[in-house]
Amino acid sequence: MREYDALPVSLRRWLQEAALPWSTPSAKRAWRNAMKCSGGCEKRAMHHMARLETKSLQKDAPNVWGDHYPEISRAAAR
Repeated sequence: MREYDALPVSLRRWLQEAALPWSTPSAKRAWRNAMKCSGGCEKRAMHHMARLETKSLQKDAPNVWGDHYPEISRAAAR
């Protein structure tokens, strides 16, 4: 729990709304990369995290729920 509590507040808020259950180490690693890619802008980093999550859902959802799961077509359209 200490590791989670040590995450940046913005990341913890993002994780509360995340569709996937991120582990603390993977969230921390992805956030560092997102912050680097966004030039340190938290808002852009959160968008980066959302794109990562959407890509993961697009990849995994057909195997879990089938090709016609409604959220997949909506996420792909974004």
